[in-house]
Amino acid sequence: MGFNVVTFDSILESGFEDHWNTTPIPWNDVSSSGIPYQSCCSLDAASALGLVLHYITSTMLDVSLMQIFALIPSTVSQYINFTIEILLQTLREMPDARIQ
Repeated sequence: MGFNVVTFDSILESGFEDHWNTTPIPWNDVSSSGIPYQSCCSLDAASALGLVLHYITSTMLDVSLMQIFALIPSTVSQYINFTIEILLQTLREMPDARIQ
């Protein structure tokens, strides 16, 4: 997908995993200030990062992402939107980041 393992791990360890584990996924019927329940998530932090990197860098159809990650359309859409925000936040916080 255009990312090597070192880069993937660097993003994951530079705050992405912490943000994923401490930020509740926004749903209309759930409080945004609630405690996230990791056991109820369909993906862990590494899988979510893989999903969003595939989405950003690939020409793959969303249907293929749904099949690969075994998720329904609404979950894929919600996870992509949520994960992009966490990815941007993580990249901004990285010491050598040049994202404005």
